[in-house]
Amino acid sequence: MSEKKRKAQADLNSQPKRRSPPLAATKPKIRVRYHENTDLGRCIIASSPGTSLSTDLEFKPYERKTQDVSELLLHSSNHPTIDFTATEGGTFADNHLKHYVAVFDPIRGQLDITEAKKMTVRRTIRQAGAVEEDEAPVEPTSSYSSRSVLTHTFGTKKSKKLVQSRAENVLYSRDADPNAVNPLSEALLSSMPEPEALPTTSDGRTIDAAAAIQAGKPLPKPDLTATDVSQAYPLSNLVFPSPYNSTLAAMPISEWRKLISEGKRVSCSSRFVAERVAYITQAANTHPSPETPQTITLQLLRYIHLLIEFSRAISKFRPDKHITAITKWSTGKITDQPSFPTPLLNALTTKYCPGGKGPTKSDLILLHTTILALTLHIPPPSGTHGLNVLATDPTDIQQDLLLSPHDARKYFRELGCKLNTGTETELSTWGIRKPSEKAGVKTQYAKLRLPLVFPQVSKGPPSGRR
Repeated sequence: MSEKKRKAQADLNSQPKRRSPPLAATKPKIRVRYHENTDLGRCIIASSPGTSLSTDLEFKPYERKTQDVSELLLHSSNHPTIDFTATEGGTFADNHLKHYVAVFDPIRGQLDITEAKKMTVRRTIRQAGAVEEDEAPVEPTSSYSSRSVLTHTFGTKKSKKLVQSRAENVLYSRDADPNAVNPLSEALLSSMPEPEALPTTSDGRTIDAAAAIQAGKPLPKPDLTATDVSQAYPLSNLVFPSPYNSTLAAMPISEWRKLISEGKRVSCSSRFVAERVAYITQAANTHPSPETPQTITLQLLRYIHLLIEFSRAISKFRPDKHITAITKWSTGKITDQPSFPTPLLNALTTKYCPGGKGPTKSDLILLHTTILALTLHIPPPSGTHGLNVLATDPTDIQQDLLLSPHDARKYFRELGCKLNTGTETELSTWGIRKPSEKAGVKTQYAKLRLPLVFPQVSKGPPSGRR
């Protein structure tokens, strides 16, 4: 047994050593040359703290020699109202560090190194009516500007803040005089883009700034110049594709008309539609003409039913995956008989599923808020909302779209609605019996009135005491 072990140990020791990898090819030698920075402005590193410099600036160099010390200064007056001056150093680190610039030439294998001057560029507003070079300089009437420069260069943070606040007060006091010309204000305003004028209503009233912010959100576009609340969200902005009359006319409502006329119930997968289809269809049957408001309301209810089923279908697709053909959608409700026109479904898919992929969060929010705006056009059982108001109970549509109560209330507020309980007068006008209050819970209705009231833009948390 021991012999086998010794033999194995001997075999282990007799194994050949691993070969070392071949030596890498020798790299060519690099020659390093150091150049003295003796020429004026030969190599300079210039920067402006907090801002970036334009590449179009052209600086003129100036040099001042005192005994053995040479000080360099750069100046530029290309800008119409601002002068740029570059001086050596700046911070404590810049004054005690040396800076170098290296340029490598791979063809010759040579690295050139030279010392560079570190310079800091400052901006100065050019005073109005500055004297020409040929004229005699005028003595300054105040030493405030020179003291400000000294404070900005050598002062503490507290003193710098005090100088800045004084300069702002001077700026505001000059702006108070309409005849005064302030070069600082002129320079700042010239660099800012022209503000876009806020839209105004027909009576000359300027639209609130919060309403202008709404334009950047995934919401249906309101008509802020409307004088009738029913035109605040017109059907031309909500029904797609346009023209909305042709789209609504293509809605299959004959089956609903037939069932209601025979006293039968309409089977529907939407709670919002099921609660309203009976009295709306009865009103449409009493006015069978396709141009009557009752018929258009029935077509609109059928269009809302289509959008509800459409939102359920597309919400199952991921935004990074291509959607399948409409006939293969698993919901099955859209393709039930009587089927909706295929061109209409393709148009809705193009609008809310751009690129042929599943909808993003913004696409779904736009679809849901469009449906909520459409529900405001569906009248209550009495057939009228009342004077200058559109209202709806958000409970049924919230459950149809699988929204949380918080999101449903938030979307209605984004549309400009107020949510509160209905008064006895409003419930009587709408033909709704006063619901029994269980456990202190009251039904809140989304009410749309003019002018539209949008959520206020948050200014952030209040600053604490120091």
